[in-house]
Amino acid sequence: MGLADLIPGISGGTMALLTGIYTPFIDGLSALTSLFHGRASFSPHRPFLLTLGAGIIVALLTGIKGMHYALTAYPGPTYSLFTGLILFSLHRPLRESRPFSFLRIGTLISGMAAAFFLSGLPVQESASASPLLFFPAGLLAVTAMMLPGISGSFILLLLGLYGPVIRYSDQVLSSLFSFLSGTTTFPLLPFFSLLALFSGIALGLLTVSKGIKTLLHRVPGLTMAFLTGFILGALRKPFSLIRENFSGDRKELLVLIIFLIIGGAIALILNDREKKRDYEKSRP
Repeated sequence: MGLADLIPGISGGTMALLTGIYTPFIDGLSALTSLFHGRASFSPHRPFLLTLGAGIIVALLTGIKGMHYALTAYPGPTYSLFTGLILFSLHRPLRESRPFSFLRIGTLISGMAAAFFLSGLPVQESASASPLLFFPAGLLAVTAMMLPGISGSFILLLLGLYGPVIRYSDQVLSSLFSFLSGTTTFPLLPFFSLLALFSGIALGLLTVSKGIKTLLHRVPGLTMAFLTGFILGALRKPFSLIRENFSGDRKELLVLIIFLIIGGAIALILNDREKKRDYEKSRP
């Protein structure tokens, strides 16, 4: 999820849904508010959220430079890999959307149309931005992160803040490592900008997750159908990015296909492991 959240067009929520942890993810986030008035309802979710959070943080801290390099130097293969991963994993949310009815099919199509429109919006990059813009950006981005199909990074890209966030994160991390070796300078503007961003993210985690949880518990089939359609429609973005970075060379096309297949193979391996785990749980 952490690596996916670094890529515009790929949602961490998509990864959660495809790997079967979306419902406990939303339930755990929704239970965070209980920390303010007692910890009893949060305790069952603590191990899961701590483990998941640690994985996301490690991925973000270690993947910022690597993912930025991959998207800069090899954007086509990188997007092909994740597209294959998503395409070959879609059977899972589709299965949870059944049994299909006219209402659920219509809901799926509605989600597909909404994501197809959003993922086709033009983007503009900002060289510098006021720290005040990062708070609402964080709120919108984390809302997108929790909805499979549209990534938080893509929302930042639409707002022109993806570049500054990646650049500021790199500057803050580099300065922290330099500080440990004796350097005293610290980038205040990047730090306060990221602080505003994460404040917006924290507010979104505490509020938006409750609405999603309500929908998952009251109308689970319709909700999963809409989210599945959202993922399908949002595939427009990675496909368009692959096309934008494709020069037309046959060898390059072969590389893109290979990475698409690799992504699909990873998805099939993960699905096979999940089936074995579910089978072991179902055995008496």
